[in-house]
Amino acid sequence: EEEIDGNYEPTEQEVREYAEWLGIDPDKDKEFLWIAKSGLKAPLPAPWKPCQTGDDGELFYFNFETGESVWDHPCDEHHRSLFHKEFEKKYGRPFEEPDGDQSQSQSQSGDTAGKSGNALEDERRKEKKDKKEKKDKKEKKDKKLKKDRLEAPKA
Repeated sequence: EEEIDGNYEPTEQEVREYAEWLGIDPDKDKEFLWIAKSGLKAPLPAPWKPCQTGDDGELFYFNFETGESVWDHPCDEHHRSLFHKEFEKKYGRPFEEPDGDQSQSQSQSGDTAGKSGNALEDERRKEKKDKKEKKDKKEKKDKKLKKDRLEAPKA
């Protein structure tokens, strides 16, 4: 069970990091940081539950009604969309994803690998997602094979 601390207040650093992950520039668009703070405090909606992989204990979320599993908190996309709507209201134009030019954040962060923390986090999430999708496909295939074997006419 996920334990919700009603008094939880994310740190400024946590809010900034999550804001960047949502696509918010925490320096340029400080008035949108409330969206990131809200996202960090968002409870997990029913019927989602946090789970951990057996191999390395990585956290993922599982919907026990639909069988869907995701790496990111199920409310993340809502907060990203909310930011895009608020951005459009402020600037009168749709939010455009950055074109991948991370040079400014790289030079400021001092990341020696040549990627910003966000790019590394995104890459890590994608790897986890790909790994999970591959595992899900294999499990689905195995289930189908088992079912087909059980239903096959006996000679």
